[in-house]
Amino acid sequence: MPFWRRSLKINLTSVPYDMNREEITQIILDELEVLADKTVTDLDADIFFKRQFLDSMNILNLVVYIEQRFEIKLEPFFLDREAVSSVNKIVDYVEQRISANADS
Repeated sequence: MPFWRRSLKINLTSVPYDMNREEITQIILDELEVLADKTVTDLDADIFFKRQFLDSMNILNLVVYIEQRFEIKLEPFFLDREAVSSVNKIVDYVEQRISANADS
């Protein structure tokens, strides 16, 4: 489903800074399933490049979704291939950004 058609489902209320890792992981897994029409079974597997889970347009859609859903700004480092190669790495980064926003 294209990002613009599903964007109305995004909950734009403030992100609770006490959101736990499991909640963040589930949100990202749900979005990946929407984008790729596949289910991620291994949170440490390379979901983008080796398995060709998402194409480049879906990766951009995921970036926009994460920024809007978690009210964070993704740094250029986030787009580094290794930094986003698995669900767990994405969740790690999102947790760091949410924590940084809560501290500021």
